[in-house]
Amino acid sequence: MFAATLSPKSVRVAVVAAVLIAIVAVVATTREASADPAPPATLSAGFNHTCALRTDGTVWCWGANSFGQLGNGATLPGANSSTPVQVTGLTGVTAITAGGNHMCALLGDGTVRCWGANGSGRLGDGTTTDRSSPVDVTGLTGVTAITAGSQHTCALRTDGTVWCWGANGSGRLGDGTTTNSSTPVQVTGLTGVTVTAVTAGGEHTCALLGDRTVRCWGQNSSGQLGDGTTTSSSTPVQVTGLTGVTAVTADSAHTCVVDTVGAVRCWGNNGSGRLGDGTTTSSSTPVQVTGLTGVTVTAVSAGGSHTCALDTVGTVRCWGNNSSGRLGDGTTTSSSSPVQVTGLTGVTVTAVTAGGNHTCALDSNGTVRCWGYNFNGQLGNGTTTTSSTPVEVQGLSGVAQPPPPTTTTTQPPTTTTQLPTTTTLPSTSTTLPSTSTTLPSTSTTLRPTSPGPGPVVVAGYRMVQDTGQVYGFGAVSGAGPLGAATVAIAPGPGSSYWLLLADGRVVNREGAVHHGNVDLAGLVPGERVTTMAGLPDGTGYWVFTDRGRVIPFGAAEHHGDAITLSLSLNGPVIASVATVTGRGYWMIGADGGVFCFGDARFHGSVPGVLPAGVPLNEPVVGIAPDPDGHGYWLVAADGGIFSFDAPFKGSIPGVLKPGQRLNRPVIGVVASAAGYLMVASDGGVFDFSGQGGFHGSLGSNPPPSPIVGIAPVR
Repeated sequence: MFAATLSPKSVRVAVVAAVLIAIVAVVATTREASADPAPPATLSAGFNHTCALRTDGTVWCWGANSFGQLGNGATLPGANSSTPVQVTGLTGVTAITAGGNHMCALLGDGTVRCWGANGSGRLGDGTTTDRSSPVDVTGLTGVTAITAGSQHTCALRTDGTVWCWGANGSGRLGDGTTTNSSTPVQVTGLTGVTVTAVTAGGEHTCALLGDRTVRCWGQNSSGQLGDGTTTSSSTPVQVTGLTGVTAVTADSAHTCVVDTVGAVRCWGNNGSGRLGDGTTTSSSTPVQVTGLTGVTVTAVSAGGSHTCALDTVGTVRCWGNNSSGRLGDGTTTSSSSPVQVTGLTGVTVTAVTAGGNHTCALDSNGTVRCWGYNFNGQLGNGTTTTSSTPVEVQGLSGVAQPPPPTTTTTQPPTTTTQLPTTTTLPSTSTTLPSTSTTLPSTSTTLRPTSPGPGPVVVAGYRMVQDTGQVYGFGAVSGAGPLGAATVAIAPGPGSSYWLLLADGRVVNREGAVHHGNVDLAGLVPGERVTTMAGLPDGTGYWVFTDRGRVIPFGAAEHHGDAITLSLSLNGPVIASVATVTGRGYWMIGADGGVFCFGDARFHGSVPGVLPAGVPLNEPVVGIAPDPDGHGYWLVAADGGIFSFDAPFKGSIPGVLKPGQRLNRPVIGVVASAAGYLMVASDGGVFDFSGQGGFHGSLGSNPPPSPIVGIAPVR
């Protein structure tokens, strides 16, 4: 799934270790028994939501609801709930599973119903329409187990066959193709074996067989298929060196199992130590989790970048990324070996589920407690306050217990679903030299100096993929895909940020406030949203269209549109940035034209410096204000830099040798304390600052679809 960045690599600026892509993992329930079947999941955590199955067969959910994943008929961030709400029209449920932003339920009659995000057809109803209440999966009966990944879903039937639907990138549906399907397709290559459980990760899927071995298929960039390679496969391959497995769970890029003696083994991406072997070294074959001597584990749950295990006495231990306190030990310090969850003294935990940034546990009294990130209310305690220790879900009782294991060391009492958060990447590349000359400012008289810089990289930066997948670099977290086309990312105050979706919706993350969405019906035919900029204090933002229309939200004031100016755009508006005061903004066209409104000052434009009749080699794609507040830089898709009253630090054409070229175009630029960084559509970062602005890149491991934006974190 990954490709190289520059040709050759020696010119590349940021070559880094693999990044976690996305999301979920949950294991399914099963039927008969040579390898003990997994009990039905009654508690399941998604990216930013959680659901529980009660003894009366009803399902209750809490947290984010932007795609209708709570199932109560409402959508969008305003419909989030920090306490449980009942899923409408659903009774007789026997098991549930949470995907990234969708949910599915198994009914007593062997049918499946799903709701929430439906990108790529992950709900299985033959459409790609999001649903805020349950819909039937078409053509599927006799189901005994279900599991949801970030953008796909799978089911195990009574005849032992496995069927999957949704996104099929890297072959995660297992049908020998990479073609998405909005209805179930059968996994091939499992003839003659007995499948007892199935678990869907971010872009891969695994099955536990009756002989207690495991087979996996799909994405394998981090070795998550466990076959000793990093080669993806659209049909099942056997995990090497595994016998005696009783339970399996997968997340975005790692997989774990429990064996008959209660030991845990994991493989795949080991960012933040999620494999639990005391290192952060990824592995394409299983490694044993350390620090569990004398402990018999009965269940394991893989989260976005952390893992948790439940033992025979009801104690929960977690390891990996501890951002927002998702390990539950009262700290936010990550750990590459298991740490015990605090605050569960006096209760017997019977199930545990790890979500994208949070974790939840069910006790023997039917009470649910959660810990970790809580911006969307996914902890269920009536607040949006993050907690590094367990808090009790309010207004929920009588949660169904998973059936006891059929042997003393069998399946996890509940399997879990996962969510994508990417981990911090190291800085490993060298700074590119400055070798070319500065372009002059336009010949027209310059206006006064602009009022200070725009956003500047200090703590790190985030990149967003066109799927909504966010990658964090430096002291910055990422997040999993949204299942909706994403066009831009904009920084908010601190570590917060917004994402702009192609359908006009704005998604708020890490404490950013949601101020509204664009009604595309108010645009002219063919007009589309392309970029956004936020007020520095987070009290509002602007959304810009390709025609130069400006749409303000919250406290953001409307200072003018390019669409109303008495001139014609030679290219679409493609990037924007707010002034440090929040009282103005710049937007740029693909031809390098600069439009200044409010207190944003004009320092020059590309048409103003190009000789008459000389075209641009590549379109302009980004703007970054000088940190000293004196001007700005514009960047073209070939990495050329246009400096206007800002110091020139170098350009990509200036360092390429004859015959060298970029593999992928540059899509944006951000300022650092002493220069600027460019990002390409494959996630490669080019550092022209020399002062610590670089925090990592996707390097030689680009994502399967393009990066469309970068946002700094102060």
